[in-house]
Amino acid sequence: MTDTDKQWERHKNTISRLYLAEGLTRHQVVAEMAEKHGFHADAGQYERQFKKWKLRKGLKPDEWKKVARRVQKRKLDGKESDLWVDGILIPKAKVYKAISRYQPSTLERFQPGKAF
Repeated sequence: MTDTDKQWERHKNTISRLYLAEGLTRHQVVAEMAEKHGFHADAGQYERQFKKWKLRKGLKPDEWKKVARRVQKRKLDGKESDLWVDGILIPKAKVYKAISRYQPSTLERFQPGKAF
């Protein structure tokens, strides 16, 4: 492990907390880490590190479609659903908005040869 890798790993928990739990943007994390922790790296380096650590704030469209199916199935069973992404509870309003955004349209659901 290089010295640079060791520096990133030393700050991983703080960076993760700022980005995910506190909801700071990547540029805000860059500024916060430089100002308060003396850790200097540019936004591109943070982006690469986030990908390496698999840190992300949202889900991809196909993942939202899976969430939609799961939530609907649980709703039919009379159960409530909470969505956690990377240890962060996603507010129900955001979940339902995203589900409605990525849910297949009525036309798409009834097209022959399409399995949802």
